[in-house]
Amino acid sequence: KQRKINRQGNYNAKQRTKYPKKTKSSSSAAPNSNRPYTDLSVDELKQLTEYHLSQNIQPNGIISIGTMSPAQMHEFSRLLSSWSKLSSPHHQKQILAAEMAEQCLRELLEEQTAGNEHAQKMITMDMYYLVIKAWLKVG
Repeated sequence: KQRKINRQGNYNAKQRTKYPKKTKSSSSAAPNSNRPYTDLSVDELKQLTEYHLSQNIQPNGIISIGTMSPAQMHEFSRLLSSWSKLSSPHHQKQILAAEMAEQCLRELLEEQTAGNEHAQKMITMDMYYLVIKAWLKVG
């Protein structure tokens, strides 16, 4: 299945980004050893998330739904976990974390709705909890 992009986001097919470089000094997120990608700053984590969001966008702007690989889904699961566990004293970063966690879950749900059998097994109630937890931190 395919559809034109009509969702909010700061990514597009023409500006595909590469994985962010890992830097130790730029980390602005509070350390949390249970959070995947703890060595990435909020900006780097956002860039990584946008990279994965852009993977199913074709050059003509059409999004392929239902074709996500298990490895891609696993990355969305890790990103969702990372965003939901992010702690920052800055309110805007907490809002960004909640929005990104929710977007990761929405991507997986779209795959499930499209009939991707891997998504059927991947989505858990814990993922919903993590998104709710992220929004609760916003206040």
